[in-house]
Amino acid sequence: MDEDAKKAIAVFRFGVIADLIGRKLNRGEKERILKEKVSCPWDIPRSGRTYIGRSTILTWLRIYERSGRKLESLMPDERSDKGTSRALDEESTAALLFPGGRICPGSPLPFS
Repeated sequence: MDEDAKKAIAVFRFGVIADLIGRKLNRGEKERILKEKVSCPWDIPRSGRTYIGRSTILTWLRIYERSGRKLESLMPDERSDKGTSRALDEESTAALLFPGGRICPGSPLPFS
């Protein structure tokens, strides 16, 4: 993901949490704002999703506050598994499908 895309995501995330930053909110007010935010659809950059969970909003808020309110903290992290296969190798697949059993290497695995 390029820097412009990361910045766009950070700005979007900031826009979501902006109502919760820098104001002394009582618990009821904070909950009302959160309920409003999780119930409405969003045009989320680089995502097919349209809704944001309560815990996600609180995580973004916590990350932003702990960073000293730096916008960069809201940029998405690089995936830790970037460049590696997320598929299981044949041996692992066989172990899951046939626990304790044996399967010959190269034989077709039954999938239904």
